[in-house]
Amino acid sequence: MKNLYRHFFFIFIMLFGIEGIQAQVTSGDFIYSASVSDSLRAPTRMAIDQNDNIYVADSYTNDIKKYNPSGNLMEILTFSGSPLSLALNSSNELFIGDGTTGNILKYNSNGTTSVFYSGSLFPTSMAFSPDNQLYVSDSKLSKVLVINTAGTLIQTIGQGTLRFPTGIAYDRKNNRIIVGEHGGAIDNVQTRVYIYGLNGTLISQIGSYGSTDGKFYRVQGITVGRCGNIYVCEPFQGNVSVFRENGTFITKFGQFGTGQGQLNVPMDIVSDSQERILLTSMNNGSLEVFTINDPLPSASIISGNASLCPGGSAEITVKFTGTAPWNFTYTLNGSNPVAVSNVTANPYHLTVTQAGTYLITALSDAYETGSCFSGSATITLKPSPTATLAGPGTAICLGQTAEVPVELTGTAPWSLIYNVNSTIPVAITNITSSPYWLTIDQPGTYTLTSVLDHNCTGSVTVGNAITVNPLPTSTIQSFSDTVCAGTTVNIPVYFTGTSPWTVDYTLDGINTITLVTNSNPYILTVSDPGSYRVISLSDANCTGTNLTGEVNLAINPKPVPAFNFLTNNMMVSFTNHSHHATSYFWNFGDSKTSTSANPMHKYKLPGTYNVVLVASNQACGIVKTKKLVIVSMNDDQQVADSKITGGKVNDTEMNISLYPNPSGGLFTIAFKNAGPSDLTVEILSSTGQLVYRSIVKVPELPEDRELVTDQVDLGHFSGGIYTVKVFSNELMKTEKLILNK
Repeated sequence: MKNLYRHFFFIFIMLFGIEGIQAQVTSGDFIYSASVSDSLRAPTRMAIDQNDNIYVADSYTNDIKKYNPSGNLMEILTFSGSPLSLALNSSNELFIGDGTTGNILKYNSNGTTSVFYSGSLFPTSMAFSPDNQLYVSDSKLSKVLVINTAGTLIQTIGQGTLRFPTGIAYDRKNNRIIVGEHGGAIDNVQTRVYIYGLNGTLISQIGSYGSTDGKFYRVQGITVGRCGNIYVCEPFQGNVSVFRENGTFITKFGQFGTGQGQLNVPMDIVSDSQERILLTSMNNGSLEVFTINDPLPSASIISGNASLCPGGSAEITVKFTGTAPWNFTYTLNGSNPVAVSNVTANPYHLTVTQAGTYLITALSDAYETGSCFSGSATITLKPSPTATLAGPGTAICLGQTAEVPVELTGTAPWSLIYNVNSTIPVAITNITSSPYWLTIDQPGTYTLTSVLDHNCTGSVTVGNAITVNPLPTSTIQSFSDTVCAGTTVNIPVYFTGTSPWTVDYTLDGINTITLVTNSNPYILTVSDPGSYRVISLSDANCTGTNLTGEVNLAINPKPVPAFNFLTNNMMVSFTNHSHHATSYFWNFGDSKTSTSANPMHKYKLPGTYNVVLVASNQACGIVKTKKLVIVSMNDDQQVADSKITGGKVNDTEMNISLYPNPSGGLFTIAFKNAGPSDLTVEILSSTGQLVYRSIVKVPELPEDRELVTDQVDLGHFSGGIYTVKVFSNELMKTEKLILNK
């Protein structure tokens, strides 16, 4: 036995509404037909879907039972909160007002819930309009919340008038909101029913506190029949009051009790498409089902709104009560009435070809003339979808694929049919977004032949040409050569394809260097020994794989003259430190010469002599160097400090400087107090890759070596920190260069 006190308290905090019938005038017009109690403990709120399946919230088990129209249990929907109210939209999606959190939740197809709206506190009853706006009677907020399909509050109704609203229903016949005022638990009880326009304006009110006709002790569930009658569920008296759409009391039906067909704390009331009235009898743990004896025929448009394709048609479903055959009249946008006669099908499917709002304005069956016409259908004209291959044309590389966008208009999903070079058509279905990326894997003309969206068949473009570009190639005429150090060699690289070409080549398989050129052939000028080979190539369109040819370059070193000397009075001993030389020629500055490797020479007169050493080899010719030798008539030995270590010449330190530094690419290297030998300049990246190499000639005379410069352009390299390395046979110096890009 259920706790009766607990359930009466629950009455105080409950709500709702839905639909009913018209020409009833006595309680005898409502005939008990069935009871449903399978698995029910304490049923409260209900909702009915488009197929007449019944959803019932059970306050005792805190779950939701789903029954078919015959009252058989189909499913039990588990719920982690407290199902306070239920509503179903036109897509049969279930929404739940949670008494635990106060939130409105959407029940998902996988059995989970998600928050649809979180600004409510106690949503005791809910109802959807035909356009799927949700109307929520919130007892604690004392107003009605209007929430759009995105879950956003767009309006409130009844603030300042409502005190503890419970039941709510949407009047589809008159497009109004019907709200029940529960009455609360205060001394000045105000039980009544308010009628509001969709803009929130109070139109009228029905009833007051009491037990006589048209009055209530408390108000819970409310529904509106499709012919406009208003049904008010009274939990304390255990009955239902019936009012006309203008608020005039018609009758009561139902009896308080614990038996079948009796009502013990009825909490909610709904009607289905079979013109049946269903009530939850909470303390009996049952649904009580009543049929309505209504002799007058009625007609209701039940299909809702639809869309129409250009040149197409749509169906409007009309449901009748009464006895066939039926005759009815409908209007389009309130004018041009059209009569339809001798209808025997129920429901009847009316085929229309024009957009607009359809209403039924007259009706008769085999015996009577009816005046109840409810529902409407707004038919909208949908635009034809289009499909266009975007762009003037698409180019792909031989052996590759491309993605070509197909721009679509209309409503997803789309279906496409296309062919290539008028071959067998190819169909693509269930396209859900635009653009659709069509995979191109062969050349030719791609022609769209048809497009269909969710609603209509549309138009397509004629087609789009696909260009196939050949893959570029590079060719080097292979050869091997040996040259002297410092000598450059030109390597012609021949291309096929479309300029510009981007080329990567390596020296001995490392030190990859990238260049971009419009020249064909491109002359690659090199001076370092090793094997030169192209490893990658792309032109303006494609990347190539046919890269042929290789050049092998060997370097013969130039002779490097160098010597020291030792003076003893007028006798000078010369020590040869030259490299890569096979013969030598000395000019001692006093018109005397020698071809010895390490000669000794005696000067006749003291003084300063300019001594020249010429070193040579057979492959690369001669190179000379000069030094000043001072001889005197004393016994002191003089050692010319011609050996340079650590970057010093004759005890004068050679300095190098880079400017500007940081540099954007073009910069100057300045050598101050340069040594006698030519200088080699190498520039390395932060990864150790050689990116630049040159030979700087040093003047023969010391007075010309005060300042020597070399200008370098690294503009085609990426930014970073580079190492500038300067060396000769006698010295080595390094500096850091910052390259900003």
